[in-house]
Amino acid sequence: MLIKVAVMLDRYQHHISLVASPRGGWVSVEGEHRRRRSQIHSALLLMAMAALLSYCGWIVAEWDGIVWSLFAGAATLALVRHMPRGLVLRAIGARPVSRSDPRALYDMLDALCQRAGLERVPLLCWAGERAPVAFTVGQGEATTIVLSAALVRGMTLREMQGILAHEIVHVRNGDIALMQLAMVAGRLTRLLSQVGLVLVFFSLFMRVVAVHMLPIAPLMILIVAPIAVSMLQLALSRAREGEADLEAAELTGDPHALASALAKMRRHEQMLLRGRFPTVAPLRIPSLFRDHPATEERIRALLAMPQPPGVDAADDDAVEFAPDYEARGPWGRRRRL
Repeated sequence: MLIKVAVMLDRYQHHISLVASPRGGWVSVEGEHRRRRSQIHSALLLMAMAALLSYCGWIVAEWDGIVWSLFAGAATLALVRHMPRGLVLRAIGARPVSRSDPRALYDMLDALCQRAGLERVPLLCWAGERAPVAFTVGQGEATTIVLSAALVRGMTLREMQGILAHEIVHVRNGDIALMQLAMVAGRLTRLLSQVGLVLVFFSLFMRVVAVHMLPIAPLMILIVAPIAVSMLQLALSRAREGEADLEAAELTGDPHALASALAKMRRHEQMLLRGRFPTVAPLRIPSLFRDHPATEERIRALLAMPQPPGVDAADDDAVEFAPDYEARGPWGRRRRL
């Protein structure tokens, strides 16, 4: 399979030069404003999680609770960030890809990292997953992009370039560190909520015997806090994933290729689900409970971006997947893609 991938990548390697551009690729003024809004939105979500954690700590032990919550968060974050890369890769069953296996894939990664302004090129790893998945673990010198065999086998070079650009944007924007921070805040908030449950029952018992203890309202906030922080984590993940799609399209200058890759990934996932559960109707998860935007929304956002001159549109996979998408045409009229 790896030999087949190497041959395919070498055959189409000349396409990389079509999108060569400075650090940010082709970025419009509107794109800069969008990126700034996304950064502000992510900062506000993190501040909300930190405020919720601090308030839970204050309910449990007032100012001492806030101090200990922040201290425990910093210590946990340090442990998470220094977790050995090999331990994580073994846990997910991934194995490193040497630069000669296949060389063209690393050449593409090198070009994208240079365009994105990254000093260190992430390591590539194969994962034996049947589903087409790609994700990034670690940071700094330990940054690793994991690709499943099913993903690489079913993608063209342009689609692989869009997928790699998506992961590189995550690395450049520090999204991994942001999600680790959100994860630590969520875990600590859930821990404090468990303490809150104990205090709730204890307070109710003391009220029965006519002894006034802690008020009920703040303790009820501790019970709701895990749900609230989970919603904030999902919102942060959706925001960073959506922004990574758009910045990856700007980095490569080929938004239609990433849209086509997303369509193929979704179609493959649906085939796997139908194979395992042929009699079960597909469920549509509400956007509020997703860690990624819906695939249809991601494809439509990419198709709405202008395809730069000199770069041909990708295959019709993305267009077929979103047949109801309508883009604004000249003079404000709509045209169906």
